[in-house]
Amino acid sequence: MQAICAGNFLGAFLDRNSLSLKAPKSWSIRLILALQGAWWLWGTVNVTRFRKLQPVYDWTTPGFGNAFAWFLVEVGAFQINYMWLYFIVGNLADSNADIIRLSGLLRGTESAAQAVSYGVASISIMGQVGCVYLNFCLWAISIILAWFVIKEFGAAGDKKLQREEEFECVR
Repeated sequence: MQAICAGNFLGAFLDRNSLSLKAPKSWSIRLILALQGAWWLWGTVNVTRFRKLQPVYDWTTPGFGNAFAWFLVEVGAFQINYMWLYFIVGNLADSNADIIRLSGLLRGTESAAQAVSYGVASISIMGQVGCVYLNFCLWAISIILAWFVIKEFGAAGDKKLQREEEFECVR
């Protein structure tokens, strides 16, 4: 449910044509990255505590809500990331064919990363705490890489709007 709400909210915001592409949409990635940092910090604290205390959580034990809430937040965060990445694809592409190619590249990269993550998670320490630590580090690296991609958003105009206008002219 939270993934549906998060995805629809972000999608509705990003698809508004009344907003320019440069300002609101570039600060939205800043907000997303800041929230992700907070979420990964929360997860890191959780798994560190879990490793130290070795708790057994079920519905009735104290602390279950904190662990389960983090899981729910991460489900919503995954959807927000997905929506944002497809928004980036839509704005990087010069044509509808480019959207298909870039989306395929995105999905292929995601599949390869999932295969690696399953292998890494099979290592005992990585499955317990290391994956959260690794993802936290990857998040930090992604801030720099994301900036190189989005810093030029809006400089050449909104490509998505340009494609839609061209499509309307053809009709």
